[in-house]
Amino acid sequence: MGILALLIITWLKKDWIELNLLVLIFGVLLTIPTFTDGFVQYFSYYESNNKLRFMSGFLGGLGLYILSKFAGTLINSIVF
Repeated sequence: MGILALLIITWLKKDWIELNLLVLIFGVLLTIPTFTDGFVQYFSYYESNNKLRFMSGFLGGLGLYILSKFAGTLINSIVF
């Protein structure tokens, strides 16, 4: 799902700055379910199940990959 959305965003390519901003926002949005699940479990008696943990972990991992790729591209453009 995330890869398909990223391909659609790349296909649109309105402007390089807008594309980078969309990728950054998309990466942050994908990490929200992981943090939400963790914080709700920490501050309440709610206990997550394996399916929810897998899905939130998968989305969070994909989001962190996108954010790390974005950070690497940004650092590379600044340094070189």
